[in-house]
Amino acid sequence: MDKYNHYEYCEDIARKLRPIQHTEAKKRFFQATEQDDLPSLNERISSASGVLFIAIDGTESSFDWRNSDSLMEQPYYLFAIIEQTKSGKSSSIFDAQQHCKQIAMQVIARMMYDYHVQVKGMDLLDPASFLMKGFGPIRNNYYGVLVSFSFNQGINYE
Repeated sequence: MDKYNHYEYCEDIARKLRPIQHTEAKKRFFQATEQDDLPSLNERISSASGVLFIAIDGTESSFDWRNSDSLMEQPYYLFAIIEQTKSGKSSSIFDAQQHCKQIAMQVIARMMYDYHVQVKGMDLLDPASFLMKGFGPIRNNYYGVLVSFSFNQGINYE
């Protein structure tokens, strides 16, 4: 089985997904960590436009004995899909978040497909771990959704 690389996996999706269409000339994919502060992220996305995909790869994990006789680690990963709103009005924010939610659902569908065919390190994905919530504002009226998910992987005691 392949080992999961969050940044590579998300960038591949950002390049192939029609609403995003990330390229080197038209940057719409960005990397972040959970420790990145907002001004740093704002600066990196300042020249971007359209729908943006931000992959957030932190070091957060939880540990549990999930249906197992050995300790399991559940590393958490996040991604955000955001787009600029026309204004700060709640209706405009809601429209952007609904559009971003549709795109996020396409990403989740791709992840579930990869999970079922066990490619790109997705064989350890916990399908029940997805959580989606509103995200923003960031930069200049960018709003969207933040999706988190985790994997179930055993701990090697050696």
